[in-house]
Amino acid sequence: MLSRWSPINDLLAMNREMSNLANKVFSSGDTATSRLAWVPLVESFYLDKNLIVRAWVPGVDPSKVDLKVSGNLLSIKGERKFEYQIPPEQFLFSEVRYGTFELSVTLPAGLKFDQVKATYTNGVLEITLPIHESVLPKQIPIETNHSSQPAVAGAR
Repeated sequence: MLSRWSPINDLLAMNREMSNLANKVFSSGDTATSRLAWVPLVESFYLDKNLIVRAWVPGVDPSKVDLKVSGNLLSIKGERKFEYQIPPEQFLFSEVRYGTFELSVTLPAGLKFDQVKATYTNGVLEITLPIHESVLPKQIPIETNHSSQPAVAGAR
């Protein structure tokens, strides 16, 4: 019986095979639990009178995340673990990275480090750092002087 050739299926199969090969080459033996190092995606922005830093860490136990502020450096350390015991011959492929991670974010001056708060919701770790009033942008009013003489460019 003839079957129709599907280049998409062949590409998907090749992608899985390349992923498996990469996992075998770069892992330390146990294909099911060893992965290449990973670093969570992070974003930072100002909201109201706070600096917000958010890290995407789904699958990481928030009670085991080490979160520290030292000087102007925010450090986040943790681990995402593969929770199953799968024999290597039964493991097909994975696009998820497991293992420990560590990242640091340089913080601007003028933050209230004694009031830092962190929350974990739906796999996102959100760190809120309040900003000192003294470093917030201030609107500066411009005074206008009304003169009877019009300003002329280049006049002395």
